[in-house]
Amino acid sequence: MLQSICKACPRLKKVDLMYASAFELECHEDEFDNEPVDGPLPVMRNLHTLKLYHCDLSCKGLNAILDGCPRLETLLVHGYFSKRKMDKELKLKCARVKNLITPPTMKKAHHDG
Repeated sequence: MLQSICKACPRLKKVDLMYASAFELECHEDEFDNEPVDGPLPVMRNLHTLKLYHCDLSCKGLNAILDGCPRLETLLVHGYFSKRKMDKELKLKCARVKNLITPPTMKKAHHDG
């Protein structure tokens, strides 16, 4: 979905995106499936703020965001992101973002099927 927004509206300055796989009034926050963010993104030169809720962000996805949004000042990620897999180059790219908020590193829940 983020790729589609970037492609359709490349001049946006702020994006707040909440992924939801189902909409029910009785549905709890932990029942949503996280949307994967792991592919290339079109360039968004004017984007200053990006807030992603209920996403599953990979290092590849974070790299794509940082490469495609050179003026990004605020990045908030609510969902899953493993900081342990970041290399030095990605950490340096993250350092240029003034307000970088990612979820605490935790293991993904594995369910017995």
